[in-house]
Amino acid sequence: LDGRFPGLLIDGGANVGRATARWLAALGDSSGQRLARNATQAPCIVCAGASAHEGGGGGPEAPGVAVVAVEPSEANFALLQRHAAEGRWMEDGFMAIQAALGGEPGEALLAVSKDFAIDEVASLFFDEQDKRARQPVRVITVGDVLEAATKTFPGIDVNHSGIFLLKLDIEGLEPDVLRSTARLEVFTKFLSFEYAGNVWREPLGGV
Repeated sequence: LDGRFPGLLIDGGANVGRATARWLAALGDSSGQRLARNATQAPCIVCAGASAHEGGGGGPEAPGVAVVAVEPSEANFALLQRHAAEGRWMEDGFMAIQAALGGEPGEALLAVSKDFAIDEVASLFFDEQDKRARQPVRVITVGDVLEAATKTFPGIDVNHSGIFLLKLDIEGLEPDVLRSTARLEVFTKFLSFEYAGNVWREPLGGV
């Protein structure tokens, strides 16, 4: 990447933040961001890191990486926020949104397993026989994520850099979201999604 901002990383179905943690560890520069905010920092002679800048202090520059984690489950989202605080992910470019990622914005019910410490199978798709508890949830689109990222990270140009990586693990909503990306005005460089034949309501070949 040569120290350049790669583009936005979207962790769709972030769960408790495992993928996000790996991305920030590989691409982030939290120490450089902390130094940039230190008003007593002496001017640097040789500055390393994507966010290091000559002169030191005076506030942070744009983050070297920007990750948006989207997770609908209340319990998972609470753990995601705790992991973010413990890992100081905010020192890099990180934001979390409690919502489900879908093809169209709206409201829905999420079937959740409250007996699990970490719910790996919370889903908007369920039948009447499903005994799991229901949680109201907001549904947002990738476009909504881009808009939120632009406001949260004003130092980066998402429209120019695009989406570096879009990861989808959203229990059957992948086809809707994949199709919706065709309407975006930005490009997506890398795409990662999970195909689950027992959850998807259409074959992979139709997407």
